[in-house]
Amino acid sequence: MADINVEAAVDLAQQREDAVRDAIAALDEDITNMREAYSLPLDASQWTSVFASRITMRNKEHRQRVKQELYSIGHHLKHLYGEGGEEDSKNKSKAMSYLFGLVITAFKANRRMNAFLDELIALHGRLADAGTLSLADRVFIRKSLPDLERCRTRLASDVDKVKKDFDDYKHPLFIVAYESELKKCQDTLSKRKTTKHNVEQEARPLLSILAALSEARISIHQQSTILGYRQEMAWFQIPSGRVLTSEVEEELAKYDALSHSIAVQTDAHKEALRLLRALEESAVVAPATLPGRGRNEIPVEALCGTLAAYERICTSCTEMMQLLEPIVETLDHYLKVLRQVDVVRRAFSG
Repeated sequence: MADINVEAAVDLAQQREDAVRDAIAALDEDITNMREAYSLPLDASQWTSVFASRITMRNKEHRQRVKQELYSIGHHLKHLYGEGGEEDSKNKSKAMSYLFGLVITAFKANRRMNAFLDELIALHGRLADAGTLSLADRVFIRKSLPDLERCRTRLASDVDKVKKDFDDYKHPLFIVAYESELKKCQDTLSKRKTTKHNVEQEARPLLSILAALSEARISIHQQSTILGYRQEMAWFQIPSGRVLTSEVEEELAKYDALSHSIAVQTDAHKEALRLLRALEESAVVAPATLPGRGRNEIPVEALCGTLAAYERICTSCTEMMQLLEPIVETLDHYLKVLRQVDVVRRAFSG
């Protein structure tokens, strides 16, 4: 019957034992990282309580930061764009009135530019065809039109961006710009807190799974160690120094069974950790939304982004008007000239 020397058999067994130990170590490292992340003690029976306490503390810190940020945004809007909010009331916000006025003025100027440009193109074509336009005017307008069309395209893009920002942040802006609405949000932040009881209810089954799997791995590790010790003791006492291959394979299969046990629990281990992280992410940043006007719920992220959106809209509208002003003046000047030429042309043609 086939056999191999004892040293080779022990090496094979040691490789399998190492594989079991490495598989266990990888999962145990996850538990170590989890304990460090949440400051959990060694005693698994305390994990749920400590985890819940830490999450609720972080949620409190998060809600406090949001409160401060929303207050700061409201303060900035009033003092930078709303003349200190002295004329504000329950239904009036100077900062919002300023924003509305800026958007309306920019959009009106853009519509005026488009109307002027369309009229210029039509008049230029008509007068050029009739031969009543001077060569200098024809050359100037023909050379100017590509630049004017590029400006029109750029401004159309700017208008779309402002519209999107305005549509996305109109409702959040109404909240932070009006003190009464902002106070409702801040009150709701206090009420919609993450409670320790709720976190414990969700975390307990997950942490129990992880603790049970850890205990099972301790048992598997002990079995693997004892198995290796007994094999070495038995094989090294064989007088011939050789062991049957079939016996070696039978012993190695025991390690394979232990490795399989680790593999079987890996999915449950990973899923429990994933769900625990998901619980952390949702619980720490609760609430995800706050009440808007009516029954609308507004994402907290959108509320915190209102000042940046407000300033983007203001900047875009200001830049649009700076670009539009000389264009509209130039178009207005040339339209007056072309209109007079067109009046003369029609008078003579009549």
